[in-house]
Amino acid sequence: TGVLFEAWRSAGHLARSGGEADPLHGYLSAHVIDRLPAEDREFLIGTSLLDDVTARRAAALGYADAPERLASLRGAHLPANWREGGRVLRCHPRFREYLLECLEQRGADDVRALRLAHGRLLATEGHDEEATEELLAAGAREEALATAGAAIFGVIDRLDLPVAERWLEQLGATGPL
Repeated sequence: TGVLFEAWRSAGHLARSGGEADPLHGYLSAHVIDRLPAEDREFLIGTSLLDDVTARRAAALGYADAPERLASLRGAHLPANWREGGRVLRCHPRFREYLLECLEQRGADDVRALRLAHGRLLATEGHDEEATEELLAAGAREEALATAGAAIFGVIDRLDLPVAERWLEQLGATGPL
């Protein structure tokens, strides 16, 4: 499947949910997503921010029915891997890319709320750099300030100065984090 996914990517890749310019996205839309119940479709798209989807992590994004959704999806034919006895879902990178693009087509408020919840989840998991990125994307400057303060020295130590500069600019920081 992975080889086919890569082969289907066109050189002039313009991804859209219906697959108008990308045959892979058209296939995923028609043969995977559209065949799922609406609740499972919504869950997959909404949790596409997560690299590993577990009931706990999905619940942190606001999906109280995560155990039921994961159980339902285990029976579906998805381009994904199941680990830990079917408790952890990891979508194929191209499938996840498609789901993320579907997510971005939602209303700005819905996407912002999911990004905010994801940023908070990442912060509680100790992923401060990733949390900063999500919180900034959600417009949560004050929350991003705390995670950026915890992550900024690691960013600078690896000489990722464009990221550090962008954070400082977005956070409006004039003094020490």
